[in-house]
Order: sequence, then C-alpha cells, then structure tokens
Amino acid sequence: LYFAFFVTMLGVLQDTAAQSPLIRRSGEVILSQPPGRRYSVLTLGGMQMGVLLNLGALSLLGTMIAQGVAESRARTEARIADIRLRRMTLAMLRGFCTVPLWSPTSISMPIVLMALPGLSWLDLAPYGIGVAAALLMLGWFVDRQSYQRPQALAENVPWVRPLLPMLALIAAIPAIGLVVSAVMDLRMITAILISIPAVIWRSVQHHGAGRSRPVSAAAHSLVTETLPKLPNFRSEVVIFAASGAVAIILLPLIDIAALGQIITALGFGEGVVMVIGFLWIFLMAFVGIGPIVTVSLLMGVLPNLPGFDFVPVHLALMALTSWTLSVGISPLSAAVRITGRAIGEEPATLGLRWNRVYIVTASALVIAVLLLSDLV
Repeated sequence: LYFAFFVTMLGVLQDTAAQSPLIRRSGEVILSQPPGRRYSVLTLGGMQMGVLLNLGALSLLGTMIAQGVAESRARTEARIADIRLRRMTLAMLRGFCTVPLWSPTSISMPIVLMALPGLSWLDLAPYGIGVAAALLMLGWFVDRQSYQRPQALAENVPWVRPLLPMLALIAAIPAIGLVVSAVMDLRMITAILISIPAVIWRSVQHHGAGRSRPVSAAAHSLVTETLPKLPNFRSEVVIFAASGAVAIILLPLIDIAALGQIITALGFGEGVVMVIGFLWIFLMAFVGIGPIVTVSLLMGVLPNLPGFDFVPVHLALMALTSWTLSVGISPLSAAVRITGRAIGEEPATLGLRWNRVYIVTASALVIAVLLLSDLV
C-alpha cells in the first residue's frame, strides 16, 4: 500500500511538472548548449528532470534530442549527426539513472530505507550523492575518451542562470519534507509524499499566466485535470505494489539461518556477499526481473543473515548502485526502452552497444570497492 501511495503521489508531481513552462524552458536551455559543454549539461539536466518527471524526463528530453538532431542533419554529415544523437542520448540517460542513488522521490529509497530502519535519508544522501557524482565523472571521462573533443565555440550560451529556478524547486522538495517530518514526527520520505507542493507550484504557474485567484485555479486543475489522469498510472501502481507483496510472500520461504550457515561454510565475508548481491540484482534485470523485486528480496535477507555484520550504508549503496547500473544497460528496463522509443533506436543497441563500456567499467569499479571493504 505504501508503494502504491508513493507512485500515486509521484503521478501528481509528474503531471504538474509536465505542464510547467519552467520545465519546457529548462529543456530548451539544456539542448541549446555548444558541443564542448553539451554532454555535462545534458547529464545534469537528465538527473534534475528525472527528480520531477521520473520516466517522463526521458520521453521529453529524448524527443527533443531526436528532433534537434533531425533538424541539423541537412547541415551536417550523417556520421556527425549519428554521433551527436548517441552522445546526447547517453548523457541524458546516464544522468537520469543516477537518480535512484540519492533522490527522495525515487522508489528505490523507500524500498531500501524500510529494510534498514536505523538508516534515514539524511544519513544516506551524502554517500549517494558522492557515488552519483563519481559515476557522472566516469561517464564524462568515457565520453571524452570515445570521441575527439570538439573545438570551443566563441558563442557564450548561458546555462547556469536559466536553470537556477529548477534547481531551487528540486532543493525545495527535501527541504519541505524535512520541516514536515520534524513537525509531524514522520519519516522524511513519508513527509515528502504528503507535502508534495503541487498546489503551490500550480499556483505559481497560474499566476505567471495572468490568471486571477491562482490558488483556487490550481486546486481546481488538480481536481479536474490531474485526478482523472491517475488511472493512467494503474500499471505502475500494480507493479510497485505487487513487487512489495512478492517480497513479503517470498521472504518467509527463505531459510535465512541455513543460508547464513552455507555462506559462512564457504568462507565468504561481507564484501563477497555484497558482490554476489550486486551481480544478482544486475543480472536479473536482463531476464525481466527488475530491481524493484530483487532489491526488495535482497534487502529483506542480507540484514538478517546470522554471523554477518553489514554496515547499513554499505548495504544500501550496493543495492542502489546495482539498481542504477542495471537500468542503464538492460534492454528490458523501462529507462532504456522509453529512451530508445523516443530517439528511434532499438533498446538493445542503446543499452548493450552504446552504453556497454561505461556500465561494465563502473560495475568493475564497484565490485573492486566492495571486495576491498572486507580488508578495511
């Protein structure tokens, strides 16, 4: 029920964001950057819009990228246009896929935090942001090594100032949640869900459009426009709720004590067990079992394994990092499929060919860090 409520409230936020002129202007600013800066700005833009629009960010930015490249094909070589499409798409996708590592509006957070009651979003966020930054830097490095750096252009296209309102909006979501959680004594994720500032945001939209009584207009649009759209999220609601139910049903069938004895007999330490968990989440995504199910199951088992003393932050980062990397390469993941549809490419081409070097390199680094944790 909690997961179903989570998706429903995100649907309200996503519908509000989809109608925002701010989001449209921000997308245009992101795509208008010169080549030397385009990758970095698109990566950050994909991440920022993913917080507000969820998977809708991929459809919006992906369509804008495809249209922009199509319009420039008459003025550039076909090879250059294809490279531009590939680089811009990967920048957006890599940025978007880091959202589960740190965003309080990602479904990954309640799944992980509910399994680790001693861990809060405020405890986990600095580490998640650090890992996300490292992955973004790795993506930038792989891009630079894969393609010749373009010559710097003389034109000075602004990008920081036009994006400041969207950055302020993203920062406002956890800030409001922090205040509400302190006042009402709730977990921060729950506080964010019940305080998503959809009415305030819509009021600002209506005020900017010159409407009288913007607050009343915002409330009316939520009732007459957004609520009738919520049945469109029924598939997501069922998937998320069923994933939580699957974990609840299957966990009692797993003999955690016997599993702990087997792992102990094999001589595995915490680091090796986390590597196995990382690979299990990652590989299951290739057969259509998404991280929602695998992370729910794994986080129900590992913290309770007898004889093991996992650091909660390490467990959370292992699960979230595997989630992030698996959805960026599996042809069956929603992120890859939606992006591929938006730009007119096959999901297998996008995930397995275009993004393979980055994902494999990142996965190898994560596995090495997990193994080193046994030595620390």
